[in-house]
Amino acid sequence: MLSANNESSGSHTAQQGPFDQQSGSQIQVDAFSEERAGISAGVSLSVNNSSSSDARVGDGKGSTGTIPRVQPATETLEERIVAVLRCEVCFDLRRTSMYLCKEGHSICAPCLTDLSAEARIYRVPPKCLCCETDISVTVRNIAVEKAIQELSSNCQYCSEKLPYKFLDNHERYECSVYPTMCENVRIGCDWQGPRNQLPEHVSNCALLRRTCQDIVTNLETLESKHEAEKNLFRNIADLLNYEMIAFTDLQFRPCYIENDLFYETKVFLVFGRIWMVRARIDFRDDPNRFGINSILYQLILRTETDSSLHVQFVALKGPYSNVQISPQIYNYNFNANNLESNYGVLPLKDANDYAQFMASRDVNFRIAMFLSN
Repeated sequence: MLSANNESSGSHTAQQGPFDQQSGSQIQVDAFSEERAGISAGVSLSVNNSSSSDARVGDGKGSTGTIPRVQPATETLEERIVAVLRCEVCFDLRRTSMYLCKEGHSICAPCLTDLSAEARIYRVPPKCLCCETDISVTVRNIAVEKAIQELSSNCQYCSEKLPYKFLDNHERYECSVYPTMCENVRIGCDWQGPRNQLPEHVSNCALLRRTCQDIVTNLETLESKHEAEKNLFRNIADLLNYEMIAFTDLQFRPCYIENDLFYETKVFLVFGRIWMVRARIDFRDDPNRFGINSILYQLILRTETDSSLHVQFVALKGPYSNVQISPQIYNYNFNANNLESNYGVLPLKDANDYAQFMASRDVNFRIAMFLSN
């Protein structure tokens, strides 16, 4: 196997030595040619004949492999734009406020809240995970927010594709399968179904064929529900008079503890102590009317305490969440022997909220905590 350098032409050429028709010929290429071909120096090319255009890489042991060809990008323009607009902390495309660190990295509002809460625990300035710069002061990334609003999104009910900024209006007023309730709900009809089936149901609503006594009974049941709601809001109004109040935005993220699925938040600092929230699915034999078992959650004190802490708390819909939560107040006395509250129901409003909770990688919510003196 011979190689020659034609100095008169200034280019590298290979001279063919004795040719064995059965084994083919070997062409030794120098490091410069190999680098241009995209392979490492010392690898030989095996060519069956001088007119063949298919080159194969030899490993010196008789095995060959086809030289990989550069394939054109298969992602669409919108997919490439989505990759650029993602939060550089959680790598999700967020429909929330977006911020910039001093080095230009995009951070979504939930991640900024998480980073700030974690920094408060260790009494250090919050830092960007990409470049370690201080993010105590950030700038809104309005351009990214507007670009995200223009991206196409699928309606979660009918799968129609339209710009995200029009999605809420479409789902509430235009979507033919948006879940709606009977117009006789005020007198006790509990029917729920897609919007396009509402006219047929109203014309045949069974409630209209009931007796007056049945309707009165339904109205009394509704009145008791409304009274319970008013009591709840009265209790919340009373809690707002407390001196020690804290509101914290958190994210549930799935995790496994001894092979069981749980949802946990990061630790957060409230009332000078470290806390976290844990949730789990209540797998019972009698799932609720949404066809899904209940979601339970508890408040956990991660700091040891010598004194008793009487805390009332309630989970609420967060500013960055689409999951609707019906408020329900719980209270618990934390002490040295009881650092975990009892599990209470996390009441979600409808089946879509339960489905979203189960399908999401993280669920944003807000917890309000009230400490009695």
